[in-house]
Amino acid sequence: MNDRGSEVWERQDFPPWSIKVLLLWLVGFLALSGVVAIFFAYGVSYLMSNYNIELNPGEHYFSITMPSHIAYKGLIFLFIFLQLKKTSFSLENIWISYELHMRHVVIGLLVGTLLMSLHLLIHRAITGQMVPPPQYPMRFVWYITLSIELVSVAIIAGIVEEILFRGIIYQALRKYYSLTISLLLSTTIFALFHIDLILNPYAITYVIFFGVIAAFLFEQTRSLNICISFHIAGNATEALVRYLTHIIPT
Repeated sequence: MNDRGSEVWERQDFPPWSIKVLLLWLVGFLALSGVVAIFFAYGVSYLMSNYNIELNPGEHYFSITMPSHIAYKGLIFLFIFLQLKKTSFSLENIWISYELHMRHVVIGLLVGTLLMSLHLLIHRAITGQMVPPPQYPMRFVWYITLSIELVSVAIIAGIVEEILFRGIIYQALRKYYSLTISLLLSTTIFALFHIDLILNPYAITYVIFFGVIAAFLFEQTRSLNICISFHIAGNATEALVRYLTHIIPT
């Protein structure tokens, strides 16, 4: 990776939206998350009451959060795609270096896995467990729920959030601010976007550190591929450890 952090950001034409407009996007996305969650909560409750489906609280929570998460991230991706269609840019333009360099992918996977593993080990040293056990074990087939989580929380979230936060938000900040300020501001915005984790000091600390590392990787490589693989690996590692520790039968 090249040391480019001290350079003036060379790309001044993208993104074509102001920081104020992008902040309005984020406010809208946060509101959208509530609307989508309410929609799926109502839908699951309707199915349970009308088709005599019995779910414990853990299963009920999973049945709402996973489809709402997929729909929510899908709507964000669609919104970004449609906004780009109104400009002279495309999704490819979000990548400064669009080529899929396997070196970047491997580095992202390794750093993401190591960072999440370190976070889980620190969590175990402090609390006595890597991840808390589920309060209500699900009766669903574990490899189906794990597959859904990996697709939703790791792959879809990794792609969409990196396009939004590093591909658009960070580049917008970097046009006007130094590396340090852009890192701090983009990480703060990224943490606020994960507002559901703010009350968990261990989780929000990881999110903040994660945001700094992701932005730094993008700064050094000018490639979103390393950020996406980094994001996917971190989220996948947490899910796999949680399933291996508490869910997969031994």
